[in-house]
Amino acid sequence: MSIEGLIIDGGGLGRGIHVRAWFTTMTSSTITNCLSTTTDGAAVLVSGGAFNAYNSVFSQSRAPNGGAIAANSTLTLGNCAFDDNRATAGDGGAVYSPSPVGVTNDLTTFDRNQASHDGGALFFSSASVRTATLRTVSFTRNVAAGSGGALRLGNKSGARTSQASFVANEAAVGGGAVDATGVTSAAFSARSSLFNGNTAGTPRVADDVTGVASSLGYNFFETSPTAFAQTTDRRGVTPGAIGFSTRTIAGMVSIYAEPTYIGAHTDTGSCV
Repeated sequence: MSIEGLIIDGGGLGRGIHVRAWFTTMTSSTITNCLSTTTDGAAVLVSGGAFNAYNSVFSQSRAPNGGAIAANSTLTLGNCAFDDNRATAGDGGAVYSPSPVGVTNDLTTFDRNQASHDGGALFFSSASVRTATLRTVSFTRNVAAGSGGALRLGNKSGARTSQASFVANEAAVGGGAVDATGVTSAAFSARSSLFNGNTAGTPRVADDVTGVASSLGYNFFETSPTAFAQTTDRRGVTPGAIGFSTRTIAGMVSIYAEPTYIGAHTDTGSCV
């Protein structure tokens, strides 16, 4: 099923879409102000089939888990924006995927989403080995009352990011940007990505990534996770001293090339 140009304002009264058992593609749409008090995914609940969303906006929606989207099946997001969604009783302020078949996320922004537990923006957990692909994604000002200000991975779930940015995310417990603590089979990995201004703990201290993680090179960190040890990574970098090649798609600026130094920076060598 194809949906284009759909606008749903739930008025704070109910869910937007329930995808039960079919392949659904949504483009150029907006779903906002939806509410689910007892089941997950206020804007979109994917309980079967597959859901693809492109050039769409999900905002100001509330659900126990997955304020905007809860998906137990294949989920693909391209050039979407998630703003001010909340998981009111659990995980995944914007997106909750407890048993994903596959998650692909390109050119998407997550801003000001909140979770009352883990994963301020995204929560992935699977009983079988699954790795989400996150390319050219921006996480900004997301908050978790538990762990993983932007992203929380659990069980056997992993995530691979490239050309992503994690800026000013917060977690009360650990992993200001990403928490992969306790992941048993997969891991978090990053390439050509920026981590800056992420904090965790009480009181808040600089904290980018915790748990099972590895670097694929060319990352920039405000702090230095010991799991990241590529010689092409940099730590202690002044935010204004980093440059990325960018392009604008549907009004959103996205990183698409290897980052380069454009000014003076503090470089203490590889991230160890």
